[in-house]
Amino acid sequence: MADGLDPQGLSQNQGAESLISFLLALGRMRRQFASQEAQLVNAVRR
Repeated sequence: MADGLDPQGLSQNQGAESLISFLLALGRMRRQFASQEAQLVNAVRR
């Protein structure tokens, strides 16, 4: 089963790239959230 399209038609991709992309994005969002949370905690402590 293909999970996307490329210029030639259906992609032969079976999902691994999509899963890896999702996990990388999730990690980035978690790091960003943690950074923002730390900034808020520091602002409250002042």
